[in-house]
Amino acid sequence: MRRTNMAAEINKQKALEIATKDASGAYRNMGSFKPSIDFKDGQWIVSFSSVNSQETGGCPQYVISKTGEIVSKRYEQ
Repeated sequence: MRRTNMAAEINKQKALEIATKDASGAYRNMGSFKPSIDFKDGQWIVSFSSVNSQETGGCPQYVISKTGEIVSKRYEQ
């Protein structure tokens, strides 16, 4: 049996969970955001948009590695 040292890859749902949990610290009520998730260039791109079109301000955006590490995040206020 061949062993590898590669970490397990996460799925779309897990990427969303990671981004939502992290963003909750800054935004508290994540229920007012709608997520958009895409897998591009070997990384998960998780962007949130406001469900209230009249709300001003920005939304959190994340790049998450296929192994579940947050590569970058941006909070637009």
